[in-house]
Amino acid sequence: MDWPRGLTVNDLMADIAILFHWQPSEMFDMTLAEVLEWRHKALLRSGKTDE
Repeated sequence: MDWPRGLTVNDLMADIAILFHWQPSEMFDMTLAEVLEWRHKALLRSGKTDE
C-alpha cells in the first residue's frame, strides 16, 4: 500500500476516526501498516476511490 502524498500519520488517523467513530487512543498501538490498511478501508467505505 502506498503512502498518501502530503498526509501525516495524524491525517490518516483522523480519516479513520471520522469514518469508524474511533478515538485516536484506539489506534496508538497499531503498526504503520495497520494504520495504512484501515485508512484504505475508510477511503473505500467513504465512497472515494482515489486521493
